[in-house]
Amino acid sequence: MKVLLVEVLDSDFPGKEIKEFLEKEKGAQVIVARCEEVGKFWNAVDILVVVGSLGIAVRLVAPFLRDKRSDPGVLVVDSKGNFCIALCGGHWRGVNSLARSLAHFIGAEAVVTTASNVRGLFSPEEVASRLEGTLEGERESLLKILSRLVRGNEVDFFFDSAFSLPAFPGYSLKEWTGKLPGQEFLFFGERILAAKGWVAIRPRTLVVSIGFRKSVSVERIEEAIRDFFKRHAYSMASIKELLTLERKKETLLPLGEKLGVPVKGVCEEELRRVEGIFSSPCAKKHLNIPGLVEPALILSGCEILVPKTVYPGITLALGRKSWCRKGLLYLVSLGAGGSPNLTVQAREALEDSEWILGYRRYLDLVPPHLEGRVVRKYSAMGEEVKRAELAVSLAEKGNRVSLVSSGDVGVFGMVSPALEIALSRGVSWKIIPGVSACLYAASRLGSPLVGGFAVVSLSDYLVPWDRIKKDLELLAATDLAVAVYNLVERGKEEKIAFLKSVFAKYRGSGVAVGLVRASGEKTVMTIEDLEASQLDMQCTLIVAPPHARVEGDAILVERGYSL
Repeated sequence: MKVLLVEVLDSDFPGKEIKEFLEKEKGAQVIVARCEEVGKFWNAVDILVVVGSLGIAVRLVAPFLRDKRSDPGVLVVDSKGNFCIALCGGHWRGVNSLARSLAHFIGAEAVVTTASNVRGLFSPEEVASRLEGTLEGERESLLKILSRLVRGNEVDFFFDSAFSLPAFPGYSLKEWTGKLPGQEFLFFGERILAAKGWVAIRPRTLVVSIGFRKSVSVERIEEAIRDFFKRHAYSMASIKELLTLERKKETLLPLGEKLGVPVKGVCEEELRRVEGIFSSPCAKKHLNIPGLVEPALILSGCEILVPKTVYPGITLALGRKSWCRKGLLYLVSLGAGGSPNLTVQAREALEDSEWILGYRRYLDLVPPHLEGRVVRKYSAMGEEVKRAELAVSLAEKGNRVSLVSSGDVGVFGMVSPALEIALSRGVSWKIIPGVSACLYAASRLGSPLVGGFAVVSLSDYLVPWDRIKKDLELLAATDLAVAVYNLVERGKEEKIAFLKSVFAKYRGSGVAVGLVRASGEKTVMTIEDLEASQLDMQCTLIVAPPHARVEGDAILVERGYSL
């Protein structure tokens, strides 16, 4: 991604912070320029970031705006760094997502106004971008599809039978059978349909194999290709590459550049080894090979869609390279204490996902604008394995999926079953760490964990209570702080009574404990004053080490520094 960064003179906010974010967090190549240089770089970058007032940004880009499919996206950061405004290219260039992640990084507020995005849905442009395809169709049909999406009506999304597509929220996925729907629809495939109201996403899958005589001009070859595609109802937007003899490749390079595709060559010796029955007397006579255009497609690993077709001095054949979208399972930590502790990486994983699953209370922590992507099936307690199975199956079909947990997903979270299922099925995965409840609680209490700590869960749904009792006894005998999670209702009185007795036995009844709720509310007391009625699943308990001291409502542990 190439980014042009323009800092207006009256700005108080340092553009270097934005440059650092773009380079380190996004891997972008950043060009820093003056206002008067915008025209120079306009067609050479993907996104323009203006640091300054919205009015100046509008006047700056207005003379250069032509079409959203070719223009760079425009993001504006106000002169105080309070707002990140997605001005242009919100869908097509990913400026909406960039505005949100940059706003989180610099502590600003993202301003995103595209109707589909604020509902967590994907415009056809965004679907095309995610499927690495090219959008083709009438603007009127595109606008009608967007209108239906934002009104909450599902849009038919047809696909050619050669492809297996992932599902997207807001779209009804269907295999194309030729039956015409009664309203505008989205289509994925290379074919040109004999229908009205379609907007197509063209995958880059088609390979044009070309044989030609030396006397034939590149212009005639292009004319033949265009006629060939029209005759067989294929879109040239799906061309992936041109293929010819290695020694003739250079002749086709200008055509490849014009079409925006590479030109690849095959050598005659390789063609001689291709098995099959090919009818090409000229190739046999002049090159001593069984054929050219069809064997070349076979060598390239293509399925032959249209066999050899002859034009004066030119032979063409069409092949398809396989296409699939590789899915990804994100195991996302939402952090403890709500949205303030949601990391940049977690926000980006959620933004990148088509579907978001989790326990119903955790789903309430997902940013509201992503509600349209939330799947509430299997969101109850006790349905963890079914939830993990569903998340992995969606990723298997090519979707990017977030399975979320509060705190850190690796601390008593969903990472265990989900990861095992994903590994068994060969699904790619990525763990997004977060602020665990013990770290959040410690940040509210002072320094209870600096001398080392252990974490234990009181939930006996999966682990026998006798084993938990044994762990508590062993931990109480150490000098470690102990963070206690999952203060479940089942057997709570008995569990807290045992916890109090075992820690009082080894650390004394006056040892400090800190209780921190998800809201941030905290209480510091001695363990003998702790009551089971004070505890529930919305809080974390930290039992201080025996040498800790209490100062006001803070628990302090020394590390041995000389003060």
